[in-house]
Amino acid sequence: MRLPKGITGFTIGESELIPMDGGLFKKVGYDIARKLQSEVVSFQSPAYPTNYYRLDLQREGRTLSILLHEYFPYVAIASFDAEQRKVFVTCDEMVSKLNPFYEVLDAAFLNGAFNPELHDLAARELEQVRFWGAKTNGDVIFNSWD
Repeated sequence: MRLPKGITGFTIGESELIPMDGGLFKKVGYDIARKLQSEVVSFQSPAYPTNYYRLDLQREGRTLSILLHEYFPYVAIASFDAEQRKVFVTCDEMVSKLNPFYEVLDAAFLNGAFNPELHDLAARELEQVRFWGAKTNGDVIFNSWD
């Protein structure tokens, strides 16, 4: 997968911003929670500096987060540690329920090393990737840079 220009949020002009439907994402997330007998423990809309929606589900003592990019229909499933560092994971049950609405990105791709030559990012975005020290594709797509 080639990451499109604008994925970091640093090249999109205010007039070009078309956010994803957070209401739909929340509805889909609650439906997934019900079907998987999980509990929604939090929902967060993108707020500076974070560029993604986040819905946390708890099931059998484990919390998984579903992330939706603010402007692209890309979704990831992640686990956060105590320092709020994310590790992208695979949960086939969630993927099958998210696929009709979004493109669910593979954990191996998200946790894989970011190679700027394989993507379509603008020069300004690549400067930000270097500045913030993003190492993985997932860090570039789902970021909290200011």
